[in-house]
Amino acid sequence: MVSPNEAHFTDVILRPYERFEREATSLGVKVCSETTVTRFAGLLAEPTCKALVLIAHWHEDHVEYFDGFTPIADVVTAVPSAYCGVLDLSVCNAKPLAVALRRMHPQLGPIKCSNVPVNYAFWLLFYASLASKLAASGTDYWDAHEATMIEFQRAALLR
Repeated sequence: MVSPNEAHFTDVILRPYERFEREATSLGVKVCSETTVTRFAGLLAEPTCKALVLIAHWHEDHVEYFDGFTPIADVVTAVPSAYCGVLDLSVCNAKPLAVALRRMHPQLGPIKCSNVPVNYAFWLLFYASLASKLAASGTDYWDAHEATMIEFQRAALLR
């Protein structure tokens, strides 16, 4: 028998993630699960990395990676000084992280963050749509992000 917690995890976390992973990888997006802060830094150091979406849990000024919680300072110092792309922080209440990143890395492109809890299933749908738009249009990440956001807002208004 499946417990209510297991059913909730399957419905709200696992299934949306599996769907997103299938769709995104089919479009050529690199999806990395079980990521550590070291792997995060390595992804940002790749010359082809123009944007990175970090989907993670936040607790008391720490980001949860696969190997545990990492303090803001360690996340900030993990970002290579040469990285100047987009950081899309799909992390609940991540404004302190975004502020620290901007302070230490003024060369970064746009930093998207939320100062409220993140709706995981919504953002996975959003990122799948964004990946599709990027694959179809060849536009840059931030322009595609904005266009996808407008589409989602219009769809919500039509409901």
